[in-house]
Amino acid sequence: MAPKLSNQPGLNDTAKHRADEQAILRKQILILACILVAAALAWGIYSFGDDRGWGNADRAVHSKLDKAQQAFVDRRLDKAVRLYQSVLKRYPEHPLATQALTSLATAYEEQGRLDEAIQAYGQLLAKLGADKADLRAFTCLQVAKLQQEKHAYDQAAEGYQAVLKEFPKTDWAGEALQGLGKVKQDRGQYQEAIKAYEAVIKALPKGFLAAEAQGSIGECFEALSQTTKAVRAYQKVIDDYPSAVWDQAKARIEALSSAVPAPKAKAAKLR
Repeated sequence: MAPKLSNQPGLNDTAKHRADEQAILRKQILILACILVAAALAWGIYSFGDDRGWGNADRAVHSKLDKAQQAFVDRRLDKAVRLYQSVLKRYPEHPLATQALTSLATAYEEQGRLDEAIQAYGQLLAKLGADKADLRAFTCLQVAKLQQEKHAYDQAAEGYQAVLKEFPKTDWAGEALQGLGKVKQDRGQYQEAIKAYEAVIKALPKGFLAAEAQGSIGECFEALSQTTKAVRAYQKVIDDYPSAVWDQAKARIEALSSAVPAPKAKAAKLR
């Protein structure tokens, strides 16, 4: 009996059709891969050019700083730090490098990376000339405040003293005096802290620094268990300074009033 061959041509046609489909699929995949590679290459070229301002350093620096600032506002601090670092690495001598350093230090502060913030401020000080007095004073104060936050009180005090020496009879000196008072207060040296705060008030009798110093005097008297003097110090904040700083003083007077009532003439002002 002869074998049946009637289905063989159909099988060959099916195999050929499948082979053709696979060939078409391979071509489509290859084309798609080429498109993706080309797109990635184009994006890479664009990113490289944009990152470097297409050969224009000013454009590159401004672009990076703008992006870093937006990242900072959005609380994407890691991205902001990377962008500031990129500016400093590629364009260390650019005029805006000082701005990048200031912002980088601030970003480190926000992240709690105090040592790195201090290091960035130190690099900034090394770049600043005598014509940048305000920025130098601000930077020195920030370093001292960070040292104080780390409980490195000796270094903090040295920083505040340096500001007093370099920028006497300025608002910066007032902040340094305030800082010295806080260092002594943090150390429990309350009488010395009171003297420092009184020096702030004498040097800058009006304004927020003096109001803060007067409130801190009240805190020191509280710590010394001298309640009557504490109430008087807080009442002086209310009597002598803008209403913006009254709330804390009022709250402390109310808290202490059970121990020692405020003087009648003064207490009337609180009603």
